[in-house]
Amino acid sequence: MSNLKHMIAGLLMFGAMAVPAWAAERPDPMDGAVTVFTKTGMMHMMMTDTAMLDDLVKGATVLDEHTMIINHNGKMYLVKDHKLATGRMAYEVVEHSLMGGNN
Repeated sequence: MSNLKHMIAGLLMFGAMAVPAWAAERPDPMDGAVTVFTKTGMMHMMMTDTAMLDDLVKGATVLDEHTMIINHNGKMYLVKDHKLATGRMAYEVVEHSLMGGNN
């Protein structure tokens, strides 16, 4: 193998070893996202103050996957995924609508 091929092979091996470490340290891009719902609208912002975020979530409940917040008839509802009367799951119906389908 030529020196150039050795160098390229070495760089590829180094890169292959470094990728898992880089991916493990990569922060969640949604970390610090704060959404506030009011009767007049919704505000969305990013916060970077970790101590403030830790304080804000004290005593809060962690939401399950596919939890929805629905504004209906002037009230806000926190809805966990559940089976509807049609036999379909609530999140499945919403996801289908988001993809452009009819309920």
